[in-house]
Amino acid sequence: MPLTGIKQTTVNGKTYYYRRTPGGNVRLPDPSDPGFLAAYEAAGGGPKPKPGRREPGSVAALCEAYRLSPGFLAMKASTRQVQSRIIAKIEDERGSAPVRALQPKHIYADLKGMGPAAANNRRKVWRAMLKIAVRDGWIVTSPALEVEKAKEAGEAHEPWNEADVAAYRAHWPIGTPQRLAFELFFWTGARCIDARTLGRQMIDRKGWLCYTQEKTGGKVAIPTLCPLPGWCASFEPDRQMLLACLEGHQDLTFIVTAYGAPRSQKGISQWMAANARAAGLDRTAHGLRASRAIELYMIDASPQKIGAWSGHLSLKEVERYTRAANRRRLLEGD
Repeated sequence: MPLTGIKQTTVNGKTYYYRRTPGGNVRLPDPSDPGFLAAYEAAGGGPKPKPGRREPGSVAALCEAYRLSPGFLAMKASTRQVQSRIIAKIEDERGSAPVRALQPKHIYADLKGMGPAAANNRRKVWRAMLKIAVRDGWIVTSPALEVEKAKEAGEAHEPWNEADVAAYRAHWPIGTPQRLAFELFFWTGARCIDARTLGRQMIDRKGWLCYTQEKTGGKVAIPTLCPLPGWCASFEPDRQMLLACLEGHQDLTFIVTAYGAPRSQKGISQWMAANARAAGLDRTAHGLRASRAIELYMIDASPQKIGAWSGHLSLKEVERYTRAANRRRLLEGD
């Protein structure tokens, strides 16, 4: 058998042998080695591709297709960042699997051992990626459609009630950064990603706090330094609490670290949870978003007004928050 495509290189007096292939050079043993011919023949196909490295039809290739899809690229940067971490894990752990062979049991196996929130986030990415696989003809139906959402125990972010608010205020007096952060969250109902950047530069000439939400791009306008409209005049005590906390505040941004820098999204969430625990409460900053929606509902604000204040784009989401208020009204006989 004629041996073709042999390359040899000498380094420090030692000679190395390779077989040239379309995929690159494949290292061979010394020609005197009994296994030389077998290695030469095995190298005929070139280097074997690493499993999952975006072979056509693989999960890794689907991950790359999703990263380049218009839907993914149109997401907010913060959402893309979160999903990118999930995609990278799926690609690393499941990349070599052929998409056409995926079944619901495989998706369930991938989610096994995760907490409800993490499992639901990963399920969401699987559903989005497999939707592309269906669209592009890789598969006929998505196996992720049969994978049920994980049930979370209780509400992920329990609304703060009047006793919770009173307990926090009693523990953290006006003048502390913990109290200012609480009053800002409670008054605005903002998400952590937005609350961390709120500042005086966002208050217009009429005294309205106006900002664009990072997550949805929706516009929010909240009466803050101006007289309150008649329909929400009963909120005046809460507004005065916020104004008292802002008195003497020197930084442009309202919530800052001890060094005057804005807090990160994750950092501000963890910090607020720690502040609540210090006051004896098991509550989150996002729970105050639910509380403000409920407070608005309790004064008979329309869903449109609630959405304009808190930035909710979906009336269904607002209704989810106000179910608790409905139960409260029934108990109060209103």
